[in-house]
Formats: sequence, C-alpha cells, structure tokens
Amino acid sequence: MEIFRFNILPLADLERREAFKEAVNNCPLCCEPLRFKHESDYLENVVREVAECDKCRMQIREEDYQVQ
Repeated sequence: MEIFRFNILPLADLERREAFKEAVNNCPLCCEPLRFKHESDYLENVVREVAECDKCRMQIREEDYQVQ
C-alpha cells in the first residue's frame, strides 16, 4: 500500500506550462497583465471572454465558450 506518492514533472514540462500561462495572461506587446471581462448569455449557453490591456489600451482577445 502506497500512502505517499508524488507526481514530479520534469523541469522542461514546468517551464512549458509557465510559459503558456504567461502567454495567455499577459499582453504580447508590453507583457503587462491583461484585464478579463466575462459576459454570460444564458439563452444561447455562451460565455464571452474579452481580454484587454490597460497599458496599451487595446483589446487583445475575444472568445466565446459553450456552457455545458
């Protein structure tokens, strides 16, 4: 019986995950954190996500997600 078991990822996997999180959450132009707004449409079962950079004053990304 194993009581303590650790899933330790290789360093390359951790670095890849951190790079992905930084790319998704920061502005690609100035590297500032993005501000996210979410709007729900309950009739269409959709959530719209808008990512904006306050420093650049630009809308970086807008995506729609289906709600299950």
